[in-house]
Amino acid sequence: MLLLPQGETQTGARQCAVLSSSKRSKNGDDKNNAGGGVADKGEGEIKAERKLTNDGVIPHFLASQLKPHQVEGIEFMWKHVASGNPGGCILAHSMGLGKSLQVCTLIHAFCKRQMAPKFRKDDPDSSARVMLVVPSSLLDNWMSEFKKWVNKAGKPEIKVMILSPHTTPSQDSKLRLLREWDANREGVLIIGYETFSTLSKKYKVGWKKDLLNKSADLIVLDEGHRIKSSKSNIAVALAEVKTKRRIILTGTPLQNNLEEYWEMVNFVKPKLMWTKKHFRENWDGPIKLAMLSDAEDWEVRRGKRMMFRLTKRLAPYVQRKDESILAALLPPKEELVVYIRSSDEQLALYNALMAHHSSICERANGEQACKCKHLLPFHAASQKIVNHPDALHPNWVAWAKKVAHDEKLAATNASARAAAGGLLSPDGSNICSQTPATTLAQPQECGGEYVDGTPIVRIQKKLMTEMQSPAKGVSACNMPCVCVVFFELPFAWLK
Repeated sequence: MLLLPQGETQTGARQCAVLSSSKRSKNGDDKNNAGGGVADKGEGEIKAERKLTNDGVIPHFLASQLKPHQVEGIEFMWKHVASGNPGGCILAHSMGLGKSLQVCTLIHAFCKRQMAPKFRKDDPDSSARVMLVVPSSLLDNWMSEFKKWVNKAGKPEIKVMILSPHTTPSQDSKLRLLREWDANREGVLIIGYETFSTLSKKYKVGWKKDLLNKSADLIVLDEGHRIKSSKSNIAVALAEVKTKRRIILTGTPLQNNLEEYWEMVNFVKPKLMWTKKHFRENWDGPIKLAMLSDAEDWEVRRGKRMMFRLTKRLAPYVQRKDESILAALLPPKEELVVYIRSSDEQLALYNALMAHHSSICERANGEQACKCKHLLPFHAASQKIVNHPDALHPNWVAWAKKVAHDEKLAATNASARAAAGGLLSPDGSNICSQTPATTLAQPQECGGEYVDGTPIVRIQKKLMTEMQSPAKGVSACNMPCVCVVFFELPFAWLK
């Protein structure tokens, strides 16, 4: 933890952060920041915009949403990307601190400054193209974040495009989107790590390669700890990007070892931590040695001294904050545990499943606990039963009648026997490969919605969006209750 510089802790929820570089006057007023502090509980919405150094401005519709630690994060990133000698940094905030809102705000301020008439007068070739490289599973999430915070309904501020196998399935469509993004001079391109690496290999030279490597004025890597080795395809492709404005977002900057940490720092600030060989021999080795249980006292002292020096060297480029910073902003958490009695159909399915398990379980003589190889598959099957009986595929019934071979199963309810047979292969050794509840081959109607995989995700996203909407007065930072629901099923093989 000493290797990850901690930001200054907040003294309270009402502490205000100033984004202007000017000092406050003696009477406490700040002429350059008419908006004042951060919106807090019981205070009205901030109507004024916030001013950043180097001609940066945050509009009021974003300034009113920022928490104190988010203000500090934006100012930290802005200092690196908007200075006269731009560079990179690492925003190492833990999950839940609003890194996406901070990045959306930073990108908005960056684009508007770069395209402002005053700025373009001094630099006619100025552009504001931002490349956001994210895990492929988060492409839609980032688009939703921009729609939520920046491009609200009826007021598009910045053009945001997604380059993925779904939006641009062909190579021609990918190339058209890259050319459109390059021609706009202002806009955000969201692209997955794997797609970026694949295109970088395909476009080896020429103007196509320049679209990837030279067009971006700012590059942001979400989950940047994925750069674990400079020899990986992703790291090699990203290293060819020409812009010096580089930002890495990560909630866990130090995962396995210091060499992976070196890779991230070297991406945003090359040569700051020397060469990899020098770092491994003169820093990583002694620090690891100091952590051994049998290390000598002088080795421990040397390791602590080197960690302190390394932390001090990285402090200007790495901002680390953990979830404890939200303690002053969150209401007390309440946990509600609700026990729900299973339906008759669920109990019938469970009893049939246990009967089938008893017939094939390989217990040693006199042992009560199950230690057979079927334990995990049966546990997965019971989870499907608990979720909802409609998770069972209707076509399993006909198949199950052919494989029902056990006498105990033959004596049970026909529907329960069919369902249990569909969940397990005839010998019970594994779950049928077509049974995941989120990937049913044919959608089934359940509670007015269709359960075919993707709609479930959309329903969850819709509910979360409604719950976090300002109209309901609920946000991700003030949800006061956690509800845990248990279904009453006697898991016999776990006894």
